[in-house]
Amino acid sequence: LLFLDVHAGNRVEALPNLPSLRTLRLRFGGPMRLPEALPSHLRWLSLDVEDTVEAEELLPVCQLGGLQSLRVSKVAALPACLGSLAELLSLDLRGGWLKTLPR
Repeated sequence: LLFLDVHAGNRVEALPNLPSLRTLRLRFGGPMRLPEALPSHLRWLSLDVEDTVEAEELLPVCQLGGLQSLRVSKVAALPACLGSLAELLSLDLRGGWLKTLPR
Protein backbone atom coordinates (compact mmCIF):
# COMPACT_ATOMS: atom_id res chain seq x y z
CA LEU A 1 0.00 0.00 0.00
CA LEU A 2 1.58 3.28 -1.14
CA PHE A 3 -1.33 5.75 -0.72
CA LEU A 4 -3.93 5.98 2.05
CA ASP A 5 -6.80 8.50 2.19
CA VAL A 6 -8.72 8.57 5.49
CA HIS A 7 -11.70 10.66 6.57
CA ALA A 8 -10.94 10.72 10.27
CA GLY A 9 -13.78 12.67 11.86
CA ASN A 10 -11.80 14.68 14.41
CA ARG A 11 -9.19 12.28 15.78
CA VAL A 12 -6.90 9.49 14.70
CA GLU A 13 -5.94 7.23 17.59
CA ALA A 14 -3.32 5.21 15.72
CA LEU A 15 -2.33 4.18 12.24
CA PRO A 16 -1.21 0.68 11.30
CA ASN A 17 2.48 0.06 10.67
CA LEU A 18 2.60 0.11 6.86
CA PRO A 19 6.29 0.19 5.84
CA SER A 20 5.52 0.81 2.16
CA LEU A 21 3.13 3.74 2.81
CA ARG A 22 4.53 6.89 1.20
CA THR A 23 1.47 9.14 0.83
CA LEU A 24 -1.11 9.86 3.53
CA ARG A 25 -4.10 12.16 3.36
CA LEU A 26 -6.07 12.70 6.55
CA ARG A 27 -9.34 14.63 6.48
CA PHE A 28 -10.72 15.92 9.75
CA GLY A 29 -14.34 16.99 10.22
CA GLY A 30 -13.62 18.90 13.43
CA PRO A 31 -10.58 19.81 15.52
CA MET A 32 -7.50 17.90 14.38
CA ARG A 33 -5.90 15.33 16.67
CA LEU A 34 -2.97 13.40 15.20
CA PRO A 35 -1.58 10.22 16.72
CA GLU A 36 1.75 10.64 18.51
CA ALA A 37 3.46 8.46 15.90
CA LEU A 38 2.84 8.74 12.17
CA PRO A 39 4.10 6.13 9.66
CA SER A 40 7.83 6.84 9.55
CA HIS A 41 8.38 6.30 5.81
CA LEU A 42 5.95 8.99 4.64
CA ARG A 43 7.12 11.28 1.83
CA TRP A 44 3.86 13.22 1.33
CA LEU A 45 1.36 14.23 4.01
CA SER A 46 -1.86 16.17 3.57
CA LEU A 47 -3.94 17.32 6.55
CA ASP A 48 -7.32 18.75 5.56
CA VAL A 49 -9.10 20.32 8.51
CA GLU A 50 -12.18 22.41 9.23
CA ASP A 51 -10.82 24.09 12.38
CA THR A 52 -7.67 26.14 12.95
CA VAL A 53 -4.44 24.16 13.41
CA GLU A 54 -2.01 25.35 16.10
CA ALA A 55 1.73 24.64 16.18
CA GLU A 56 1.56 22.03 18.95
CA GLU A 57 -0.92 19.98 16.93
CA LEU A 58 1.71 19.53 14.21
CA LEU A 59 4.48 18.23 16.50
CA PRO A 60 4.09 14.57 15.37
CA VAL A 61 4.95 15.70 11.82
CA CYS A 62 8.44 16.72 12.99
CA GLN A 63 9.33 13.04 13.48
CA LEU A 64 9.06 12.39 9.73
CA GLY A 65 12.67 12.91 8.70
CA GLY A 66 12.09 11.81 5.09
CA LEU A 67 8.99 13.96 4.50
CA GLN A 68 9.23 15.82 1.19
CA SER A 69 5.83 17.49 0.93
CA LEU A 70 3.48 18.79 3.61
CA ARG A 71 0.06 20.27 2.92
CA VAL A 72 -2.01 21.66 5.79
CA SER A 73 -5.15 23.75 5.70
CA LYS A 74 -6.12 26.48 8.18
CA VAL A 75 -2.75 26.81 9.90
CA ALA A 76 -2.40 29.49 12.58
CA ALA A 77 1.20 28.68 13.57
CA LEU A 78 4.04 26.31 12.68
CA PRO A 79 6.24 24.50 15.18
CA ALA A 80 9.93 25.42 15.05
CA CYS A 81 10.85 21.74 14.69
CA LEU A 82 9.59 21.79 11.07
CA GLY A 83 12.92 23.44 10.29
CA SER A 84 14.64 20.15 11.08
CA LEU A 85 12.91 18.37 8.19
CA ALA A 86 15.92 18.44 5.84
CA GLU A 87 14.12 16.56 3.01
CA LEU A 88 11.09 18.89 2.96
CA LEU A 89 10.77 20.38 -0.54
CA SER A 90 7.20 21.65 -0.52
CA LEU A 91 5.14 23.34 2.19
CA ASP A 92 1.57 24.12 1.13
CA LEU A 93 -0.43 26.12 3.67
CA ARG A 94 -3.97 26.68 2.41
CA GLY A 95 -6.67 28.86 3.84
CA GLY A 96 -4.73 29.62 6.99
CA TRP A 97 -4.06 32.55 9.20
CA LEU A 98 -0.31 32.18 9.53
CA LYS A 99 1.13 35.45 10.82
CA THR A 100 4.78 34.54 11.44
CA LEU A 101 7.23 31.82 10.51
CA PRO A 102 9.23 29.99 13.16
CA ARG A 103 12.88 30.94 13.50
